[in-house]
Amino acid sequence: MKPNQAFQRTDSPRFARLAAAERRRWPSMKNIAAAVVLTLAASSAFADPPPPGWSLVPAGELRDPARAASPSRYTEAVADFNGDGVNDKALVLKTTRYKGEGVLAYMSEGGGAFHWINVSETHWGREHPDGPPTMGIDVAPPGDHPYMCVERHRNGKCEDEGGGAKRYKTVVPCISYFKVGSAASLFCWDKEKEYFVRVWVSD
Repeated sequence: MKPNQAFQRTDSPRFARLAAAERRRWPSMKNIAAAVVLTLAASSAFADPPPPGWSLVPAGELRDPARAASPSRYTEAVADFNGDGVNDKALVLKTTRYKGEGVLAYMSEGGGAFHWINVSETHWGREHPDGPPTMGIDVAPPGDHPYMCVERHRNGKCEDEGGGAKRYKTVVPCISYFKVGSAASLFCWDKEKEYFVRVWVSD
């Protein structure tokens, strides 16, 4: 046997056909690299720690059985809240500046950049014992939502009373914000204000 006779000649027509078929079966390294970059970019978008003054809720404080139905224990909601085609992420966090909790959203602003928005903040008061958060969040789908009241300027004032008969229409998902097992409201993105308005959907 001549040297290398047992190996397929790389300049033969048969080898060329086999190589072409193999290339069609598998994505190119360029496509694989692009997919890896996109995957890493998507995961790193949510890798930033909470902003100063805020911390994640310890797992030990989320043992309430009422939270068991949610993989995140109702502390996380991911959806495209501002309608720019990129998922945003809302979190229930605890503040390190006083006794309290809040909802902060990590919002896409285009070009792969994100920024934090303080959606809602609750002071428990000095006499309140430190403990788990009282509120939960989830994703509310787009649609027509019957509402009791709409608060548009974060001033605690009802600026549009609906009485349950009017409907708030949204074409993007909202953040459902609720006391676990109790009253609920929605935080829905307002494109004109570039912020969330609060839509009370129950008493």
